[in-house]
Amino acid sequence: MLYKFCPECGKKLRMRKMWDEGEVPFCDSCDIAWYEHPSPCIITLVINEFEEAALLRQDYIMEDNYVLVAGYIKPGETAEETAFREVEEEIGVKMDTISRVRTFALKEKELLMLGFVGFAKKTDLKLSTEVDSALWVPVDQAMEKLKGSEIAYRILEAYLADPEGIRRSAHGEKEFLPEADE
Repeated sequence: MLYKFCPECGKKLRMRKMWDEGEVPFCDSCDIAWYEHPSPCIITLVINEFEEAALLRQDYIMEDNYVLVAGYIKPGETAEETAFREVEEEIGVKMDTISRVRTFALKEKELLMLGFVGFAKKTDLKLSTEVDSALWVPVDQAMEKLKGSEIAYRILEAYLADPEGIRRSAHGEKEFLPEADE
């Protein structure tokens, strides 16, 4: 969030040099800097025991291609809790385990997206009102359906490059996955 007015007193902020941080919005009345920060959210690729991915269409996001389950982290909620909650809310799937794959910063939308791969038993997809359609697709066919959704594409790409490593991570056998090269 880019602050233009002080959240405490409401006065217009000015840019002020703050040590190594560079120029940041500053309130002279309250004598406080208001640092920019992105909104944290999750994006989750759900895989079932048949190596199928749950893909969804949300026309307000992208009309022509599919996306993955995504949502904002609520105050007091961990990223992992958000991933489990959002997947169940949006497509009615209860995941068994998840693995963090990597993070993505979207400066233009002021988002910090935490990417996960979740594992669940195949079940009928029960859609929330914000989802227009959803389907299970073999993971090797999912890449084409995710074109135009760069982050979703990159999470699937990471899964396809090391499915066993991501599964081990989801089961606590591996602490983390290294960030993929850009």
